[in-house]
Amino acid sequence: MAATDQDTATNSSSSSESILDTTTTEPDTTRRILAELQSAFDALKRVVEPEVAPDQEQPEPDPQGSIMLASLGIEIAYRKKEAIQLERDTVAKQRKAGAKDRDADEIVQSQNQRYFSAGSDLWRHQTSKMRFGGPSQLDELDKWKSQFPRKAKSRWRPWKGRDSRWRRDALAYYKGNYGDHHDESHEDAPHNATWCHITGSWHSSDFHRAAHIVPPFLDDHGFVVPVDAKETPITQWRAEIVSPYLQKDKLVPGLYGKDIHGKELVFLNENRPVPRFLYFHFIMALIRIKDIQRLGWEAVWARYHEQRPFPTPSKYMRESMLLSLATHFGTTHMHVVETWIVDYGFESPLKLTEDESVEAARRVHMAVVERAERANRLGMYEDSDDSDDESDLDSEEE
Repeated sequence: MAATDQDTATNSSSSSESILDTTTTEPDTTRRILAELQSAFDALKRVVEPEVAPDQEQPEPDPQGSIMLASLGIEIAYRKKEAIQLERDTVAKQRKAGAKDRDADEIVQSQNQRYFSAGSDLWRHQTSKMRFGGPSQLDELDKWKSQFPRKAKSRWRPWKGRDSRWRRDALAYYKGNYGDHHDESHEDAPHNATWCHITGSWHSSDFHRAAHIVPPFLDDHGFVVPVDAKETPITQWRAEIVSPYLQKDKLVPGLYGKDIHGKELVFLNENRPVPRFLYFHFIMALIRIKDIQRLGWEAVWARYHEQRPFPTPSKYMRESMLLSLATHFGTTHMHVVETWIVDYGFESPLKLTEDESVEAARRVHMAVVERAERANRLGMYEDSDDSDDESDLDSEEE
C-alpha cells in the first residue's frame, strides 16, 4: 500500500506542476484544479505523514517530503482564495442585476469565512515549510511566532444588566454622567442619563451604551471624521452616515440617520478620542463596505478619493499594513487606496514581510467580522476590563 501511495504521490506531484502553471477564470475549471491538487496533497501526505498505530515505531522525518507537502498546501490555499474571489465577483454582478441584498449579504458572509479559513491554511503551511528550511528559516519562524501568538484573550461579555468598568471609565473621561453637571442647561435630563456625543443629547442610561471604536461601531454604516481636515490637534469631529438604509432609519425618537449625517459631535469637556483609532475605523469601514458590496459603496469610495478628511501629514498606521488591509480580498481600486495611504502611513524599524502583512491583515479582518457578527447574533456587550475572568480563544495553528 505504501508503495502504491508513493507512486501516486510521485505521479500527482509531477502532474501538479502542469496544474500549477494553468491559469483560468472559469469557476468549474478552478474547482477541477483544486480537486486534483487536493488529491495530490492527500496522496503525498499518506507517504510523508503516515498514520501509525500507538504501539508502532514512528517513521524517520522526511524534510524534503515535508517541504513538498507544505508547498502543495500553500498552492491549494492560494487557489482556494482565488476561487472564492471568483465567487465574490459573481455575487457582485448579481447584486448589480437586482439580487436581494439580504440573500447576497448571507452569501458574502459565508465567502468571507471560507476566505479566512483558506488564509489560515496558507499561514499554517507557510510556517510548516519554514520548519524544514534551515537555520535562517527557523530564525524567521521564531520571529513570526513572537508576532502572531496562538492564543488571544476574549474581550466579549454577555450583557448582565450592569455597566462594565470600562464603560464607567469612558463616561468619567468624557464627563458623560448627568451627575457631573449641575448647571441649568442640563436640568431637563433624566437623573440617570448619560450623554451621547453623536446625538448631542441626554439619554436614559438603561438604553445607552458606550461604543468601542475598535472593533468598529455602527457596523460600518458610518464613522467619525474631523470637521476641519487642517485642524491640529483635532478637537472637532462630525458623524458620517454612509449607508442609505441607516439614513432612513429612526435611531432615537425624533431623530433619523439623515439627521446625524454631517452633524458635529458635542463634547462636554476637553477630552477627545485618539485620532489614530478613528482613522483606523474610517479605513476599515471603507474597506468593509466594499468587501461586502454594500449598496452605494462606489459613491462613498469616489467621495473619499477626492476628499481627505484627516489632517496630513499624520502617521497613523504602517503603510504595508494599510495596503494589506485594503487589498486583503483581492486587487482593489489602487488609485483610491493610495490616497488613503499617502501622508498617513509609516514604516517602523521592525519591517513586516509580505506574508506577515497578509496574515496580520487577515487576523484584523477576521476579528472585526467575528466580533461584529457575534455581537449582532447574541446581543453581546464588549467589556475591556481585564480584571474580569477571561476565557482563551484558540487562534490559528503555528
